[in-house]
Amino acid sequence: MKKRELSELIEQGEGYFVEFKEQIGVNLDKEMVAFANASGGKIVVGVADSGKIIGCTTDNAVRSKVQDIATNCDPRILIHIETMWYEGVKLLVVSVEESLDKPVRCSNGFFLREGPNSQKLTRNEILALAAGAGKFKFDMQPCISLNYPEEFEDTKWRHFLDKTGITSPENSEDLLTNLGFAEDKAEFRITNAGALFFGRNIESHIRHNFITCVLFKRRRYLIERTSNLIFFPTIMMHFDFYSSISDLNTS
Repeated sequence: MKKRELSELIEQGEGYFVEFKEQIGVNLDKEMVAFANASGGKIVVGVADSGKIIGCTTDNAVRSKVQDIATNCDPRILIHIETMWYEGVKLLVVSVEESLDKPVRCSNGFFLREGPNSQKLTRNEILALAAGAGKFKFDMQPCISLNYPEEFEDTKWRHFLDKTGITSPENSEDLLTNLGFAEDKAEFRITNAGALFFGRNIESHIRHNFITCVLFKRRRYLIERTSNLIFFPTIMMHFDFYSSISDLNTS
């Protein structure tokens, strides 16, 4: 970083991308985590919240401590440390990269940068951050409303085993879990993937599991007019994944 860039940061004051710290060790991990969970940012150590230049120690022991703080976060945070001279004193500039593996936490919890502040996240906010980062895969989530084995079609399951060449197991639940079609945590549940392949009446559990087809004929729309409304003839199709794949293979 050039001295001019540092001067501009200090003049602008604290904000979404900038945090001032008077010394190392005062909630530094919280600030790092907040930036990593947001869009990254810079922590300038040796500057008061008011923008007053104080200066700080920047020897190897301090730099090592800063790196250890970043490493001890979960997952570890990538940082770059620079020592800068400014108005006759040394400042430490810690550049924090946005994490590619959110959410990130420290020993004090999960934090996110909001304006010039680092806010601790609630449980729902942590879940939302994880979902936004793609941590929750739809197909791997349990299909809560599907009752096993009442709404599990064993015929489809046996057909699947036959077509894939998998030997029929003594315990189907173990194999379903290993293949990602079920989970066995507090209790055994079929996942959304398992429901889409082997569930009965899937649309009652996964409401967007249908295809709407619009009927065309010889490049002209077949339409019915009622008053000022125009209706396109449509067909609603409800298929499970495995039946759809089988139909494609035989067509």
